[in-house]
Amino acid sequence: MRQRSAADEVRIGQWLGELLLGARLALTGGRAAWARLMLSAVGIGLGVMVLLLAASVGNAQQGKADRIAARELAKGEPGKAGAGNPTHLLSRDVGQYWRGQYIAGVELGADGEVPRLPPGLDRLPGPGEIVPSPALSRLLTEPGNELLRDRLPSKEIGRIGDAGLDRPGELYFYTGLPEQLRAQASPVLRIGDTVDTQPMDELFQLLLTAAAAALLVPIGVFVLVATQIGAGAREQRLASIRLVGADPGQARRIAAGESLAAALLGLGVGAALFLLARSLAAVVEIDQIGFHPADVVPSAPITTLLVFGVPATAVAAALFALRRLEIGPLGVVRRADPPSRRLNWRLALAGLGVAVLAANIPLRTLGRVAEDWRGTLLAIGIALVLAGAAALLPWLVERVAERWRPPWVAALLAVRRLRFEYATTRVAAGVVTVLIGAIALQVLVTTIARTEFPSGYYPSTTPGEVMLYGSEGKPDPVRVRAEVGKVPGVAQIGELRPAYTEDNRALQVTDCATIRQLFGVTDCRPGGVYQASNSREQFRPGTVVRLRPTGSGAAFDWRVPAVERAESGNGWLGRNLSSTLVASGADPRLDTMPVSYIWVRGPADDPQLAERVLTAVAKVDLAIRALDLPLSRNSTAVTFQSVRGGVLAGTVVVVLLAVLSLVVAAVDQLQERRRQYSVLAASGVPRRTLGWATLWQNAVPTAIGLALAAPAGVGLAALVLRVISGSGSRVRQIVVNWGDVAMILGAGAALIFLVTLSTLPALRSAVRPSGLRFE
Repeated sequence: MRQRSAADEVRIGQWLGELLLGARLALTGGRAAWARLMLSAVGIGLGVMVLLLAASVGNAQQGKADRIAARELAKGEPGKAGAGNPTHLLSRDVGQYWRGQYIAGVELGADGEVPRLPPGLDRLPGPGEIVPSPALSRLLTEPGNELLRDRLPSKEIGRIGDAGLDRPGELYFYTGLPEQLRAQASPVLRIGDTVDTQPMDELFQLLLTAAAAALLVPIGVFVLVATQIGAGAREQRLASIRLVGADPGQARRIAAGESLAAALLGLGVGAALFLLARSLAAVVEIDQIGFHPADVVPSAPITTLLVFGVPATAVAAALFALRRLEIGPLGVVRRADPPSRRLNWRLALAGLGVAVLAANIPLRTLGRVAEDWRGTLLAIGIALVLAGAAALLPWLVERVAERWRPPWVAALLAVRRLRFEYATTRVAAGVVTVLIGAIALQVLVTTIARTEFPSGYYPSTTPGEVMLYGSEGKPDPVRVRAEVGKVPGVAQIGELRPAYTEDNRALQVTDCATIRQLFGVTDCRPGGVYQASNSREQFRPGTVVRLRPTGSGAAFDWRVPAVERAESGNGWLGRNLSSTLVASGADPRLDTMPVSYIWVRGPADDPQLAERVLTAVAKVDLAIRALDLPLSRNSTAVTFQSVRGGVLAGTVVVVLLAVLSLVVAAVDQLQERRRQYSVLAASGVPRRTLGWATLWQNAVPTAIGLALAAPAGVGLAALVLRVISGSGSRVRQIVVNWGDVAMILGAGAALIFLVTLSTLPALRSAVRPSGLRFE
């Protein structure tokens, strides 16, 4: 036993020595070896960087949630300021919308003693003062934003610190509470709240799961391709090692050592690129999705898996690539006619993915436990389908290369090379998975947007109308009318006083001029009741209903007079506030109810009417908002826009990875084939022909991949949508924007063309006579 243990120790030591020898050969093989090593390390590092970024999403989201929770103001009842206020702070929400962007804002005021301040704020602003975020401060100084500058207070006394912002580019501000609005402010009972753990809607959870699976599979393909960079030169070194006495097993372990060195160096490059990308998070946002660099920290378990998994994958890929080689002392022997690729397992891989997705559809009928597995099975199914598509492309390329005999010399050289060289096809397979995933995600997002939010995420509006309301208390109608009347183009202003019955039927009291404009009534009279003709009967004449005004008004009984049907009621007011209007001037109880809405009419062709009106009423109260701006969108639409931005950001990152990986792989292929190119050039083949051959070699698998990507992407989206349709959404029918699909395919074709152009300088240097030299 002791002798056996000693022999095992000697064998293990010998193996470690052989691995170290392989690593030493990779590190000390001269400039050419260093170039190949760095190409492989960069290719692996790019994949590692994206995987580390993906592993940081959870912590980044948690950090953002913690920042939002830390600045959350828990408020008491408005108008109840006094000694019982523990923070000695008053607050009102005065968020604004500016050209589709939400600008969060808070008015703050002191309540007695020195107040506590939210994080990121050094001093309390007074009336007319503002403390904006750095991004908002930059926005205010940009040309064309004069209306926004006029709307917000002009005296800037500081900037909000990072501790008070959920992301560096957030648009946020604090301003002082005007004295005349203190009665509408709420005492702040607590600064900071628990993190919002409300689960995301299952529809969006499944969409994010699908996006993660569709974007991570191509990254795995590119990492595997990067581990094969420099394989040709490695094989020649192994033959030299066999010449000096190494056996085949030793040669393979030395090859494993070379791959291990490249993988470890790739991990270092990936970590450096991750730190660079992490620092860019402070200045880069995609669709208002961004994070603080300090919050972008990869998950410890996933980081550990990468540290050990990437080297193991590199070693396994290197040994797998040597399985069909006979490494002898005089060179590497490879079968002249490589074995034909088998189709069965490739179709089985994609078919298994389709089966997993199809089996996922009826899980909602099998109970809650099965429902919990829907996301996991969805990710597995998508990954298998994409892996099957990536595996199917080499088989298709091989079939085309065997049967196609082009009449052009350049194309003939390219097709011949495709039969015996796999690197180009592997890289093209990675690009195809990117395209399939991008098409599938585009179809998913388009379908969900048009199904869940048919009006474009927001309620439909009527051009030329603005409906104002006070989000923090009732607007002062006298002052609002005075300021709005100064806006050029405003033709009419109306006040609406809402009231509700005990069973929540609503009516609006307004003047006859407003009723004539909104409902098309020509013979309006004081006290008349008018109901839209396209709505069901709300109030029966002669009945007595108990009306409850909004706000603090007392309820009272009201006898319904005759109800007239209006000829038109399709305006925005009838769809969103009430289909019943009552003309003022007959019942003092109705006429003295609080004004909740102020209706403004202006030119229908004025796109900035709402912005100009809001800028005018900001002099009265910053909390006055417009219902026909995107501010009235619901939380589901906000969540969807956030998810959509995350999907877009991930797609952009993966496409950039594809570009860089293609360039690295293309340069490595030219380095590996420089001797063949030099021989061809010395034999009289024009350089232009060799350049066209390179383009053909990339174009053939790309064209096959593009033909495969469109049906595969749409089909994958259809399967995923069938799974999503079980999450309680209205998604039932797939919506394909063929223009977007064509744009994605065109971008893929342009990508290959640009990569080929970028390799032409390397091709020019590869055909020099010095490439004929052979050691």
